[in-house]
Amino acid sequence: MRKDIIARELTIEIVVGAFAFMVLLALAYFTIIIGHDKLFKDEHRYQVEFRDVRGLRKGDNVVVRGVPIGQVAALELTDTGVLLTLALGHKLHFKEDYRVEVIATSILGGNYLLVSEGSENAPALTEGQRLIGDPGHDLVGEAGDLVGELRETFIDGGVLENLQATVRELKEISEKINSGAGTIGMLVNDPKVYEGYESLISNLHIIVESIADGEGTLGKLAQDDALYDNMAAFTGKLTNETSTLGRLLSPDDQIYEDLSASIASLRKISESMEKGEGTLGKLLADDTVYDDLSQLLKETRATVDDFRENSPIVTFTSVFFGAL
Repeated sequence: MRKDIIARELTIEIVVGAFAFMVLLALAYFTIIIGHDKLFKDEHRYQVEFRDVRGLRKGDNVVVRGVPIGQVAALELTDTGVLLTLALGHKLHFKEDYRVEVIATSILGGNYLLVSEGSENAPALTEGQRLIGDPGHDLVGEAGDLVGELRETFIDGGVLENLQATVRELKEISEKINSGAGTIGMLVNDPKVYEGYESLISNLHIIVESIADGEGTLGKLAQDDALYDNMAAFTGKLTNETSTLGRLLSPDDQIYEDLSASIASLRKISESMEKGEGTLGKLLADDTVYDDLSQLLKETRATVDDFRENSPIVTFTSVFFGAL
């Protein structure tokens, strides 16, 4: 009897110990496998100096090309900013145009560290060199700044007041229109206007039908095929190459070239006259020629006047001495 009790207690202890052992194995599995613990892998550490990490915490993910490869192992305040220690499961090869940036998961909070090694053609960094990080964009701060700018623009800048005044004016205009005041109000509310439009449309419809039936001058023009033939014959005569208009419209460029040459010649003549070249140019440009012509006309006029005054004496003398 004593032996049976001892055996039963021993069996219970073995079962309890086995259960506890299984629990420990499960904890080890979740800790090592599910928790991504790198106890059995090489761990690569990098240091990144930031001026401001914008709420980044220890344990936040480090992402390279969209894949989490490690975590932020430690954060340490320095005189110039914050020094981060990264624990990564893969070795990275940084180039001079690398980028390490704090990215906000959402506006509600949460961050991760985005790492870009740089372009392939860029020179490589020295092994173990401390990296300089970019704090990235503060979504909450930028949203607050945007709200402040909008408030300043709409409220302090008077935009909201102008909008309110515009709405009030539009309301007054709509009330006047509804009450029939003004031209627009009369057009909207007067049934006679609608009746006039309806009558106009009816008249237009009658005119179109009369034209389609061949009534009146327009109807005959639209329905008479002989008129179309006459117009076609007239157009053919105009575009005939033997007529003047036909020659002007013909594909031969001779007339156009002759006109262009004539215009060019006239232009050269006008330019030479403006420069004072030639007789006409000197007459137009030289004031002395004008003065000489004016003086010549004056002298000619004086000579003619003298001749008129002296012509009776000359005639009398000729008659007298002729008689002797």
